[in-house]
Amino acid sequence: MKKVLLASFTLLLSLSLYGCGKKDVTEYISLEFNGVDGYGTTSYDVDHEKLMEEAYDIKEEDFKDLSEDEIKEKLDEDTFKELRSIGMDGGLDIKVEPDEKLSNGDKVKVTVDFNEDDAKKIKTGEKEFEVKGLKEPEKLTKEIAKDLVSIDVSGLSGEGYADVSSNTNGLSATASKQDKLKNGDKIEVKVNVEDEEELAREGYTSDKKSFTINKEVSGLEEPKVLSSDDIKKHVIPKFKGASGSGTAELENTFSDELSSLRFTVENNGELENGEKTKIILEDDYKSQLSSMGYVMEDSEGVEVEVKDLTDYASKASDIKNLDSVLRMIDEKTKEEYKSDDYKIYKTVEHGTYYNQTREDNSIFGDGQVHGTLVKLYEITISDDDGEETDKFNIIRGYKDLELDEDKKVNVSKIEEYTNKYNDGESIATVKDLLEGYGYEAVGNSSKNEDGNEDNKDSDKEDNSKDEDENSKE
Repeated sequence: MKKVLLASFTLLLSLSLYGCGKKDVTEYISLEFNGVDGYGTTSYDVDHEKLMEEAYDIKEEDFKDLSEDEIKEKLDEDTFKELRSIGMDGGLDIKVEPDEKLSNGDKVKVTVDFNEDDAKKIKTGEKEFEVKGLKEPEKLTKEIAKDLVSIDVSGLSGEGYADVSSNTNGLSATASKQDKLKNGDKIEVKVNVEDEEELAREGYTSDKKSFTINKEVSGLEEPKVLSSDDIKKHVIPKFKGASGSGTAELENTFSDELSSLRFTVENNGELENGEKTKIILEDDYKSQLSSMGYVMEDSEGVEVEVKDLTDYASKASDIKNLDSVLRMIDEKTKEEYKSDDYKIYKTVEHGTYYNQTREDNSIFGDGQVHGTLVKLYEITISDDDGEETDKFNIIRGYKDLELDEDKKVNVSKIEEYTNKYNDGESIATVKDLLEGYGYEAVGNSSKNEDGNEDNKDSDKEDNSKDEDENSKE
């Protein structure tokens, strides 16, 4: 509260006292002019201590260590109330006009206003000041512009970064190159005049719109090099899956801080035996490598050959013994749906489909299934009187059709694959499902083991009922 009173006294002294002998508050105001000629600004200062002493005969030093009650005791009641009232009501209202874009020789007017009903010894007023002391703006040159921007380079040589900025309002700065810098690189920094008025307030004028500053990069830390040979030695790829859709798992065998780095390979999931792929550092670990003081010898990655992937045909026509496998499918189907004395089977084939790689969605499925060849059949069952009792669609075939070096399937290693559709799906619906799961329809013509073409109808009917009836006759 003591400080509030002192402040109130200071302000009130600039407010109070009305009538004969009143002090004009403007006489206790001084102006300071800043900036350059044409764009100068001003600020004011009130000598409250002098005003208080001359208007109220009060010295601030006599009151600065006193409590409010002690101050009240030293002043008469009217003076105390007057100073406190004027101070608490907000004090002096001081305006300076104009207060910006000033030139030497300009006139500015200071106006002081307050509620004179509460003031007995001070009064409002106006006073004119002449602007002076503003500096002449300096002509901006390339050398000065260089001092007005910051060009800081950091990081490792070869991976360095330039941080360029302007330290002055009205200017901007950009670099021709900001990253992948090494010691000895030359970069150009373009300094542009963006706002002549702002620049003038900073004390400069310019006849040019831009300046070009050349800088040679230096002071970057020379890095250790993570060589391609070291990566090949310590980042071991394990290729898995089918050639053409293979993946690679990488094992990092570095024993030092580099063991925390993570690598990947290009085109993972599309790898094929004999092709080249690259081991590359994952993006999230590039800054970590730099913080360790390393750069990669080849930032684009280390080339390795893809191998050890199982060879599955990318399309059915690549299987040299395709006809043998198709005959096996037909034989299995005929064997399972062979008519007898009680049931008559009618089997209609509706196409052949192949899928190199698909996800295993079965309840016991785990991962991917490769090399699946199936035929789509429509099965109709009738009783011995010819009355239809059931009708459904199935796909039947084989999976894991791994190719040997002669591009033939070893039929002793393949696994049967069937799926029955009992929910009333039409042939068209089943075909759509197959295509949705990535199966491709196999053409009507296929090559046999001798390389000759056999023409096969896409929709073939095996009417076991007719055969059976003929045999009865």
